Formats: sequence, C-alpha cells, structure tokens
Amino acid sequence: MERKPLARLAIYTFRQGVMESGQTRLNQSSKVIEAAWKVPMSLGFTIKRQNPLSLKSPFEVEQWGLMEDCLIQIWVHLWTAYAQVAPDLCKKAEEYAKITYKICIGEDDTFDEKYGKLAY
Repeated sequence: MERKPLARLAIYTFRQGVMESGQTRLNQSSKVIEAAWKVPMSLGFTIKRQNPLSLKSPFEVEQWGLMEDCLIQIWVHLWTAYAQVAPDLCKKAEEYAKITYKICIGEDDTFDEKYGKLAY
C-alpha cells in the first residue's frame, strides 16, 4: 500500500516553498505545478493525469478528498501556472477552483470578484 504524505506537511511545504519565495512571480511555473499537485493528493484526492511526469498532461479529479480552504489557492496557483506552461489546461484548473470555492465558501457568485480572470 502506497503511503501518502501528511496533509498538513504537504500544505506547509507548498506555502513555504512556493508562495513565500515568490516563485509564481518569477515565472517558475513548473515548480509551482509540481508542488501544488502534492496538496490535493495528500488530502485524499484521486487525480487522473495522462502522464504524471509531464507538466502539460491533461488532468481530471476522479475522487474528491478532504476539503480545506487552502485548496482554493492551490487551484488558483495551478490555474495561473498553467497559463504559462499549458494554456489549454487553464480552464480545467479554473473550473476546479470554482467548485472548491463553492464547497468551501458556500457560494460562487463572488469568485470572479475575488480572483477575477487571473490566468487570462
């Protein structure tokens, strides 16, 4: 049985390694994508990716895991990072960001007001 990383550790590592160092501003999209995928997987999400080693591989959430507010930011980071690496995947990341926002916040009417069209 494969052991998954602890959720809190994955979230902390992502925040320390990506958000605080400003890698999203330095156009280091590949590092953002690589780090961001660890968070939902550590929360029990089952993500289907055609080629997990490729940054441009299409993805789909097959099973949702534990919902945490920080997942909104994770999807938003994926959304903006994919805009630079694989623009065709932006829409899917935005869709998951909106779904997560609706689950965590209880509505999605204010999503565009809060996040706008970050990746476009």
